[in-house]
Amino acid sequence: MTGPSLRFLIAIAENEPIRMSELAAKIGIKARTVTQFVDALEQENMLIRVPDSEDRRATFLRLTDAAPPLIQHARNAMSEASEQVVGSLSPENRRLLLNLLKQLNSCSGS
Repeated sequence: MTGPSLRFLIAIAENEPIRMSELAAKIGIKARTVTQFVDALEQENMLIRVPDSEDRRATFLRLTDAAPPLIQHARNAMSEASEQVVGSLSPENRRLLLNLLKQLNSCSGS
């Protein structure tokens, strides 16, 4: 599974059920790109499309039972990798790094 596909699944997991159009807006990609991800992940049995009973044109996305364990495994791997990267830093340097990353993040959001 690619990083972008995994991030796509995580976005669904954190917001499900979510309309495809809402997901596109939330993660900042075009509707066509959402459709491509959905098609691929549906083929991999990671998600399903569910018709919106109130709007026949809209489709909700839901994860299948196969997706949450994959997401959790990836999160665990990311946590382990993060710990390996910062594990040698003192608590003071970890706080400093976290503050610097927060500052960089706030600069990129403006």
